[in-house]
Amino acid sequence: LCPQGSYWKRRLPADECGRILAEIKPQFFERLDIQLGYNSHNEAYLSELAEYPATLPVIRATHKTTVGQYLALVNSADLILAVDSGTVHVACAFGKSLLAFYADFPANIARWQPYSCEKENTKMVIGRAIALDSDATQDYDLEQVTTWLNCQISKLLKHSDN
Repeated sequence: LCPQGSYWKRRLPADECGRILAEIKPQFFERLDIQLGYNSHNEAYLSELAEYPATLPVIRATHKTTVGQYLALVNSADLILAVDSGTVHVACAFGKSLLAFYADFPANIARWQPYSCEKENTKMVIGRAIALDSDATQDYDLEQVTTWLNCQISKLLKHSDN
């Protein structure tokens, strides 16, 4: 889970992230290991998520890593949720299932959309409002997001059972 970019404005708001995580099917909770990718604002972000009124799966914060550790962490994940950031592109390079959140800023999308955006295991969602810049990563169609996410988790869990 990498809802925060390197710049403090580029982030999936914690309330939207909470709404997404709250819609994960409860029967999946005990089989998930959700890790919040390192960012200097993690403590505040986790505090905001803790205030979310619904039950969320357990989320563990990762510590600051070296580049090698970061790459290993992304490579070890089955599914990545990330705002428009380097994590999106690393997930694509490793062929990981990916849910990527982008601002509705066409010039940025044309240049930086996920390489694998046309693959079945990749979903790029775009904010509903036209953005003035690429940092406006908010206001998504959360029904579309949670439907895709639950379907993807189900597929990954079935695959791991085989």
